[in-house]
Amino acid sequence: MATRNKPLYGKVLFLTYLALMSGLLSCGGNTTSPGSESTGTGTLKVSIQLVPPPYYANHGYGLATGPSNITPRAASYPDNVCSEYGIQYVTLTVEANGTLISKKFICSAHTGEITRIPVGSNYTLTVDAPAGGFGFLDDWVGSANGINVRPGETTLVDKILIYWNGPMTPPGIQYIYPQPGAVNVGTNTIITVGFNKSIVGETIDNNSFLLSGNGVYVVGAVSYDTIHKTATFTPTANLEPNTIYTVELKNTITDFANLRLAPFSGSFLTSGTTDTTPPSVVSTDPVNNAINVSVNANATVWFSERMDSASVTGTGGITMMDNNSVSVPGGVNYNNIDNSAVFDPQVTLNNLSYYSLKVSKSVKDLAGNSLPADFVVLFRTSAASLVSIAVTPTSPSITIGTPQQFTAMGTFSDNTTQDLTTSVTWNSSNTGVATISNGAGNNGKATSLAAGSSTITALSGSVSGSATLTVTGSSVGVWDTSTWGNASWGP
Repeated sequence: MATRNKPLYGKVLFLTYLALMSGLLSCGGNTTSPGSESTGTGTLKVSIQLVPPPYYANHGYGLATGPSNITPRAASYPDNVCSEYGIQYVTLTVEANGTLISKKFICSAHTGEITRIPVGSNYTLTVDAPAGGFGFLDDWVGSANGINVRPGETTLVDKILIYWNGPMTPPGIQYIYPQPGAVNVGTNTIITVGFNKSIVGETIDNNSFLLSGNGVYVVGAVSYDTIHKTATFTPTANLEPNTIYTVELKNTITDFANLRLAPFSGSFLTSGTTDTTPPSVVSTDPVNNAINVSVNANATVWFSERMDSASVTGTGGITMMDNNSVSVPGGVNYNNIDNSAVFDPQVTLNNLSYYSLKVSKSVKDLAGNSLPADFVVLFRTSAASLVSIAVTPTSPSITIGTPQQFTAMGTFSDNTTQDLTTSVTWNSSNTGVATISNGAGNNGKATSLAAGSSTITALSGSVSGSATLTVTGSSVGVWDTSTWGNASWGP
């Protein structure tokens, strides 16, 4: 019986150094996500610097001055640039011989390598990173050209400069909770505002995000989540019942380009009591006991109400484990628009394997009510699919009457390989030159009949591979009857 061989992988990590101003701000940790793979033998070791142009502080877009309430910081300001700028993932893409090989990794990486690059010269490496969660905009971009990759060697790619490439439109409010005009709002509610782009966190404070009722400003704590671009106002004490409260956002709130938010004001009416209704999980994808789940799929959970994003995306909020109770590394993103959370595995799941997705009872809604109990979903991944077939030898040349054995090696979506010689269907494009057998014991064995060439194809479903067989001349001991003509034989 044919066996499938698991290939040996290099440790797929990435070397990331992020710099702000003239000083470096590094990020730590590294986990890669599924990306396009190659069978090359070269390795790239990468170092990246995120360097916005000079500006008033560690925020902005090359502007001479910043918001009046911001004090410029020294270039050596050492905060973690990943959390400061809301960068959760960074993607490296190598263009090698027309093939794009991409790897996505968590921003907080320090050192690492991207492996299995085809050998070649003058390659281009591009880097892009969205500012804020799982965004799709290439807010930070950079590239390096003229990269040479040698067989079995590690090529160093140092200090790729990454610049701000995000939108130059003013920031706006994507949602606010409670919504303006809402009634029967629990007196223990937390005010949440989501923005449509990354905001300078320092511009969101008790001077720019305010709550008032009965003409008195409410005492509370203001915080900003850079990953989800969300600001929250948490009152120190419960709000008064049956009272109209007004939320105010000032135009001192700015984005990284120093563009200001338009002033906002909206009101809501509290109920007579606190909100004690716990949240629940409405649905999941995959559903419980699902089968044939893609090994590259994300897992999504929908909640019954708006959740405290920190409790959902924090450690232990949503986790995934394999059948051996080994945790699957990944990140969680919460969407306040549809109250959904996405778990994004940073490794390819195993084929035909069981996994569990758990939503912890520690996750909370905006009133502080927790999920009643852990919510667990079980699912099984799909079998690996055949990606390609390699037929060898690729271009043999034989003489008439000489047999040629071909082999078909299949590569699967989980990067395993399997000898398919006895299971594929063999074909010859020119049966006058050579035939090829599909019979037991002779699968893939070609018989040469005449001079010429024929394309030998191995087919399995919709996947195929081919080789070119060349037949030349006459072999010893084989009569070439084409020269006999109408010869006359003697007595």
